[in-house]
Amino acid sequence: TINVIFSNKELYLLEINTRLGDSEGQTILKLADFDFMKLLEALYEQTLSDFNFQWKTGFAISVNIINKDYPDFRESKP
Repeated sequence: TINVIFSNKELYLLEINTRLGDSEGQTILKLADFDFMKLLEALYEQTLSDFNFQWKTGFAISVNIINKDYPDFRESKP
């Protein structure tokens, strides 16, 4: 995934990663064309090499609105 931030009318690249955090997972799973429970079963049974990953064609996007003081909320005023 690619995470960016829009601040002061500028777009900044924050990170490029492959972890499956909250917003990344929500975005990627929208493109999954397989039964997620079956994926979890394959992970548990250690048969992931036999799992048939199929993905929908297209794109997905996740938009997060973050407090300007994130991650240090001590400066935030109510």
